[in-house]
Amino acid sequence: MQFSIKPAQIENEAPIGYLLRLITRNGLTRTSALVSDAQLNRVIKCIDSNVPEIDLLLPKRTHLSSMQSPLFNYSLQLTPKICPDCIREKPYYRNEWQNPFQSYCAIHGNDLISVCSHCNSLLKFEPTLLQARCTNVFCHKALTAERNKHLHLSHEQVSDVLLAAHHYEKIGPIKSTKYPQLPNFQYALKLGYALLTDLDCAKKWAKQSIHSISGYYTKSIANVEIIRLLSHLKTSWPAVKTLKKETEQCHIRCLSNVSEVWLSASEACKSIGITIEGLTTLASEGLIRTQTNARLSNKSVVDVSPLFLMISLTKPSTKMEPMSSFKALLLKNDIEMQDVVIALYKGELAYGYQPGKTLLDSIYCDSKTLHRFAKKHFDGIKKRMVDIDKAIRITGASREEILAFRKSGKARIPRWAGYNSDELVDYNDVLNIRKLKNQLSLEF
Repeated sequence: MQFSIKPAQIENEAPIGYLLRLITRNGLTRTSALVSDAQLNRVIKCIDSNVPEIDLLLPKRTHLSSMQSPLFNYSLQLTPKICPDCIREKPYYRNEWQNPFQSYCAIHGNDLISVCSHCNSLLKFEPTLLQARCTNVFCHKALTAERNKHLHLSHEQVSDVLLAAHHYEKIGPIKSTKYPQLPNFQYALKLGYALLTDLDCAKKWAKQSIHSISGYYTKSIANVEIIRLLSHLKTSWPAVKTLKKETEQCHIRCLSNVSEVWLSASEACKSIGITIEGLTTLASEGLIRTQTNARLSNKSVVDVSPLFLMISLTKPSTKMEPMSSFKALLLKNDIEMQDVVIALYKGELAYGYQPGKTLLDSIYCDSKTLHRFAKKHFDGIKKRMVDIDKAIRITGASREEILAFRKSGKARIPRWAGYNSDELVDYNDVLNIRKLKNQLSLEF
């Protein structure tokens, strides 16, 4: 492959920009006349095109941003956005235009446009882009500069706005992609900005999000989409208070069929009140559905509908109280949420279900039945060691008391313990301390 003209590199020019100039200076009008789609995409991604004659001419990739987004791993935008005035002054594609967090031109104060205002076509990396014209062959009109100063945002704000736009259009856990998926950058900016600044828009979206979840789910599940957005915001926004307020409101949701609700494993743990190990236990019983057979991690995606389909079948009687009323009993007998759910599933514990704020608030049980279950569960525990925090919950002793027992040889570090062994206690010692504490309370 031979080139009649090899233009000199321009400072701050993106590799794709140089390729477009190379095509133009050699009398070609389309990128397809020189490179394939695969080769073009490689140049856009700032990696070798596998065409040595081209790769030797391309400028080196420069670091664009250290900003992190939950939406993508590499901060490199693969679709064009430009300032028409910059192109008309000097026709080359700037490096910073490939930064997905850059929303405006600092020189001219223009928006970086990604769409032709005449035909509404998305811009493409074609030679006509360097003429500040629409890349649609049926339009080819001069691109018009736009100025929306409210969209001239910092990189942190753009990150938030793009995330808000994503949540507005898609429901479910965030699936991070390698590169930003932003074909219409301007639309995403306007949509996300409206959600974070327009209180009516935020309230409407929040209600739609909550009411899309069946009324058989707990409030913590219904609020998960809003919490998901709020937890990733990097800056403060006018609509944040409105969104938080909606999560606190008592929304009457339709008792429609329990449909699939996919959450990240970490979201499921927080919403249900369970550990990742407990979630794995529920998955092994078929009460949680997973996408793969791989071991669960915080980034795994799970469907919690089988659990709620099972427990929502039974209504509470007047004698029953919510499990949250028995927190002290659960903690003292080392009963975790997965233990309760498995007991319900196997018919070992009579219960009723009334959707509340959390799962613990929603499962009802009578006191006598729960006390019998707690005793049976605690007597059946077989452990060699527990951490100090759990020992505190089981025994009712303070951390200082546990450490005092350790000094007297009654809260020994297990012999088989390895890393972080000073935070572990022999389980038999925990049982002895528990008995001793009970005796002292009775004597008192």
